[in-house]
Amino acid sequence: MESRLAVRHLFDGLTWRGPVELVLAGGRLARVAPPGPGGPRPWGVVVPGWVDAHVHLDLPAPERPVHGEFTTWIRAVMASRATAGPGVAEANLAELVRGGATCFGDIDATGATRALLDRHGVAGRAYRELLGFDAGEDEARAAVEGAVAALGPEDGLSPHAPYSVSPALFRAAAATGRPLAIHVAELAEEVRLLARGDGPLRTLLEELGRWPAGHRAGGLSPVRHLDALGALSPRTLCVHLQHAGADDLALLAARGAGACVCPGTLRWFDREPPPVDRWLEAGLAVGIGTDSLASNERLSMARELALLDELCPALGPGRILRMATGMGGRALGSTTAGRLAEGGRFDAQAWREAPADDPRELERWLVRSAARPDTVFVAGHAVV
Repeated sequence: MESRLAVRHLFDGLTWRGPVELVLAGGRLARVAPPGPGGPRPWGVVVPGWVDAHVHLDLPAPERPVHGEFTTWIRAVMASRATAGPGVAEANLAELVRGGATCFGDIDATGATRALLDRHGVAGRAYRELLGFDAGEDEARAAVEGAVAALGPEDGLSPHAPYSVSPALFRAAAATGRPLAIHVAELAEEVRLLARGDGPLRTLLEELGRWPAGHRAGGLSPVRHLDALGALSPRTLCVHLQHAGADDLALLAARGAGACVCPGTLRWFDREPPPVDRWLEAGLAVGIGTDSLASNERLSMARELALLDELCPALGPGRILRMATGMGGRALGSTTAGRLAEGGRFDAQAWREAPADDPRELERWLVRSAARPDTVFVAGHAVV
């Protein structure tokens, strides 16, 4: 059964079109047609649902927010996660969908994300989190086999970070051929740990009983460390990249890896914004993520777009809009997420009124106003 949607201004994840009529069938965009005569008043603006390329849905807001030194923050996050209630991920997902997000790259610490996404009918990928800086070959292989057994066919793994995952665990995860999501080059302390084997992250690992006896630093940058372990490929999403140099970016581009920036986390820790424009110029597909309530005031992709425009003005609203839609899908390894293409899922957000007719003005409004959509469509169904 078909339904029709008249639209004045359509952004399909790559380009602007309009006025047009969208023909929907079976939760998909069957075709884009010229506007018909008469009919209901058209929607002002329709764009793809936001792609939240990096989120921890199951992380709650800590009782006492920590903005300071990173290892202190990690301790607070571990404490809040241990006491989190069962409804945290459900509530966080609902809030993000209300704000227009319809596709997610979730770091799944509990194994519950795939069922959650399916229950709500939203698109996305569950990356099962892996931890263990001291994991040996046998332990790593068993952990990865157990994680993969519970994944959906398109889901992946998240060996957390070079400062929390052993070489054996990275190798075992990479050997599956599954999509990977990795926090990498986020911290100066991480760079120090890999280069010299000391610093506050080593202190934390020793405190947790996770520092392997006889471990020696490899002297590589975080990006080159991952490459040496076979963990960089077109199916790898590298998150944060705060301390990635030009050589690292060239290597990521050569391997076809994607990247993700989390503006709310930059603001939370008062970090200097990374040169995201250089990431794009290097050829990386770059997405945007909300990260988690442990390092963000709230989960809102619209707020992330506005923050990124403020923190990285060289990007411009047009590039930011594409990072939050079609390019964000590419960063997750998908050619359809964040797109409104004929034959694809109709995951979209719509506003009744268009504040302008010029696409550049519409891009500025979409990125800077943080306006909530009047309606959100998930697989063709209006859910908001």
